[in-house]
Amino acid sequence: ELLADKVPIVDHLMHVVGVAVKPAAAAVLVGGSVHAQSPQILAGLMALGALNALGIHAAVASVRGASTLTTAGIANPAISTVEDGGSILATLLAFFAPFIAAFLALCFAATLFILARNAYKRVRTSQRA
Repeated sequence: ELLADKVPIVDHLMHVVGVAVKPAAAAVLVGGSVHAQSPQILAGLMALGALNALGIHAAVASVRGASTLTTAGIANPAISTVEDGGSILATLLAFFAPFIAAFLALCFAATLFILARNAYKRVRTSQRA
């Protein structure tokens, strides 16, 4: 798909196929990863996953279609490369976000500890005087 997005005609064919494939894949992914309380809730979550994928795919296909109309497809490889970079960045962020949050929580806790210790020392010295 990374290479197909760089060729304008193949790109459009991939988007046509993606209208059916991407929502179905999202529904299967949600169905396999969510442990819902009932089959009705699971079906609803799968439908939401499919609609989410369809919405994202529709937005990407619309941008690509507009690019084709305005630039005769010349800008499509550049737009595809930007999309690929955004996907890689989002994946890295999703992977590292928990570690960054844990680090920030430790920094926050250490700061609170230092501030509390300093406040305690000030209170003790003022009580002695």
